[in-house]
Amino acid sequence: MTDIRLDPDALPVIDIVALAQEGALLRAEHDTPPDGIPAFVTAAGWRMLCARYGGDDPHDLLTHLGKAVHRLLAHAAQSYAAEHRAGQAAPASFSCPSDLFEDNGTLHIAFLRDTTHPVICSLIGTKDHIRDLMETPFRDD
Repeated sequence: MTDIRLDPDALPVIDIVALAQEGALLRAEHDTPPDGIPAFVTAAGWRMLCARYGGDDPHDLLTHLGKAVHRLLAHAAQSYAAEHRAGQAAPASFSCPSDLFEDNGTLHIAFLRDTTHPVICSLIGTKDHIRDLMETPFRDD
């Protein structure tokens, strides 16, 4: 697969550290792959996952979420590569049908940059949950 590179300066900005410290963002994986970017889910999204799949064992839920996140990010990378090959601008977000959060739902992946560091992360959730955390609007597709 082609190496995918995102330009931090071209991405919407969010205070990742503060939102994580406040509990508004939660890690969506145990470990980030060496060639990956950190993935987060909104607190509202985490509550939806717990309600949908049972929150009795958060460690187990996080393990399964992490596997889903890696597949979703691979899908986003393939879409990004296809758009790049077609000469289109790199999108800062992707949407796809998914039942991760709700039946017949749409999952949204936003690529964001931290406000104080050039750190890129992905935020996975519903469009409304992500929009509520944004400091800079993202493309509405």
